[in-house]
Amino acid sequence: MLRNLRPEKPSLLTQALLYTLAAGGAVLDRFGPRPFAAVGKLVGMASGRNRLCSAEVSPGVWFTFDVGDFYWNRLAYDGFDYEPELRKLLELFRDIPFTFLDCGANFGFWSVLVASKGLGGHRVLAVEASPRTIEGLKRNVAAYPGTVTVFGNAISEKSGESVTLFERGSHAGASLQQQWLGNERPLSGTFTVETISVDDLVGRATPPVDGPILIKLDVEGVEVAALKGAGRTLSGDSLVIFEEYGEDRECAVAAFVLSDLNVEVFFMSDEGKLERIHTVDQVRRLKRHARRGYNFLATREGTSFHSMLTRTLTSAQSPS
Repeated sequence: MLRNLRPEKPSLLTQALLYTLAAGGAVLDRFGPRPFAAVGKLVGMASGRNRLCSAEVSPGVWFTFDVGDFYWNRLAYDGFDYEPELRKLLELFRDIPFTFLDCGANFGFWSVLVASKGLGGHRVLAVEASPRTIEGLKRNVAAYPGTVTVFGNAISEKSGESVTLFERGSHAGASLQQQWLGNERPLSGTFTVETISVDDLVGRATPPVDGPILIKLDVEGVEVAALKGAGRTLSGDSLVIFEEYGEDRECAVAAFVLSDLNVEVFFMSDEGKLERIHTVDQVRRLKRHARRGYNFLATREGTSFHSMLTRTLTSAQSPS
C-alpha cells in the first residue's frame, strides 16, 4: 500500500499518518477521488505543517511534499496516480527532443519527471508565480542542475507587468483572478508578481531553446491570456497541453483554441485512449465532473507532436 517513502524526520506520528493515507487510499480510492481526498485533508489537519516526506514517483525519481498538504500527501498511497493521462502522453513523446515549459509548475511534479531519464531527460523551464510554492519547486528540481531552470513569474499575455496573485487556502488555488471557477476558499494571501509571456520565456532562456517545445499550461483561469502570449511559439514545432475546468460549461479555453488558433485539438483519457476534438460540444461531454480539471492538447499539422498523435490514432483504428 505504501509507496517508497523517505520522511525527512522519521517519527512514529509521521509513520502513522502515512499508513493512514495508504490504508485510506486502498479502501476508498475505488469510490472516486473525493472520499480519498477527504482522508488526505484529515491527515493534513492531524499532521500540521513542516513534516516533509519524499515519495518515489517513478524509479529513481523523488518528489518532496508536506505530509500536511492534502493536495500531495495522497502520493503516500502507491495506487494514487496523479494525472495518469499526462504520464501516458509524455511516454508517447519521450523520444521527441523537446524542451518542456512547465507553466504553473507548482512543486515541480511534472518538471522532475520530464527531466528524469525515464521520460527522456528533457530540458525544463519551470515557471511558478507563488513565492511560497516556489521554494518547494526549487527543492524538488535541485536534483537536476543544468536541466531544470526555475522562473519566479506569472504566465500571462504580456511580460513585465506587476500583478496580484491571489492564494486561496493552499498553493493549488493561486490565481491572478480574484474570483474564478473553483476558487471558493477564503483568501489566505496576496503577492505582487511580475508577468512573463510564453514567447518571452522562450526568448530569454539561456542557452537558447532549440527544437520542439512542449508547453504544459496550468495557470488557474488565465489560460486564454497565456495562449495569446504564445503566438510565436505555437507557430513552430510545438504542442500545448491546456486545462479545461469541469464546472466551466462554456468551455472558454477550448472555445478560444478551436476558433482562434490554427491548431488541431486532441484529448487523451485516463486509460490512454486518444481522440480528435472538433467542437465545444465534444469538450463539454467529456467533462463529467465539476471539480476536476481536464487536459486537452493543441498542435499544428506538421509538427513532431502532430505526427506522433496521428500515427497513434491510425494504429488504434486499424483492425487487429
